[in-house]
Amino acid sequence: MCQTKWYKESHSPKKGLDRVVCNVKDFEDYLKGQKGRTLEKANPRDIADFIKYMGHKGASRGHSYVIHIKYYYECLKKPAMFKAADEIKRGMEEWNWTDYVTKREIKRRLSYGFVRDLYDFTMSEAIDFIKRYLEENKIVYETRYDEKRFEIFASTMKKLEEGGINRISELVESVETTEKAKELMKRTGILLEDLKVTFIYFIDFQILPELKSVRLVIDNANPSHLKYVSKLGKMKLANNLALLDAGRTKAAREKLAEETGIPEEVLTEFVNRADISRKRDVTRAVDYFCKVGYDNFDKIRAVDHREFRNRVWEYARSHGISNINQIDTGYVGYARIHPRIMQ
Repeated sequence: MCQTKWYKESHSPKKGLDRVVCNVKDFEDYLKGQKGRTLEKANPRDIADFIKYMGHKGASRGHSYVIHIKYYYECLKKPAMFKAADEIKRGMEEWNWTDYVTKREIKRRLSYGFVRDLYDFTMSEAIDFIKRYLEENKIVYETRYDEKRFEIFASTMKKLEEGGINRISELVESVETTEKAKELMKRTGILLEDLKVTFIYFIDFQILPELKSVRLVIDNANPSHLKYVSKLGKMKLANNLALLDAGRTKAAREKLAEETGIPEEVLTEFVNRADISRKRDVTRAVDYFCKVGYDNFDKIRAVDHREFRNRVWEYARSHGISNINQIDTGYVGYARIHPRIMQ
């Protein structure tokens, strides 16, 4: 393989080799003496220079040292991700879309009325939504977001639109089985890893509301919550999205209270907690948010993110949480960008 060619292309990703072929030890040895740089701190220029360097040093040993720069960020997170080319290829070929879409209950999550109404974005709407969300999170979490990953997402969404996929629901239909996903990639020319980043990291994890049991987000110290939560299951409202969809308006909650025998005040608390819990990786934190006074989505949306973080962390720390990273103290960014559901 022509090392010089790939060195030139490393700063302008193109179709071709789209993963990593590298020897971690050689890379670390190369970085030694370069002002204390390590594998984790390497930047794109380090990698490109390394490719050029190994083009001379490694060619005589029969090695190919190539990193397509559009994937460097994934590979640097864990040195173990530097794998042999055949392992990577096999892993890509074995990706099971049918299993993923089923286990993550993607279609079920899209079946609820408020999700269809408020989250079934067009491709351009999804790009704008994610851009605003990332910018907001940059402020709230006081950190940078991965621009390379966002570029992959935006580019892939545009290719999907060009390929006749107009909404998220249509994309879900197009990847609900491995066979359908392969046909989509063949038709649009989208790489598997690009489609995975787009669908998993952005659409599944950051756009679509997460589904979880209401029992996981109630106040277990509240006798009324423990007494009435079982009644929701009898009405097929045992998960947060079903309950939120059924009780999003005051009129609907009044009707539900009459049908279930749950006091409207308690039912409203349940629905508010279901509303807050739609963010991924927020389960136990819902109770912490509510205990410090942020017991509905609108209150979280309106509060200063620093005040929110400090109050939630103080409460969590006093209840056995030893690391601030164990609790999502940046939920304000989610609340500011995601649509308001509860009325």
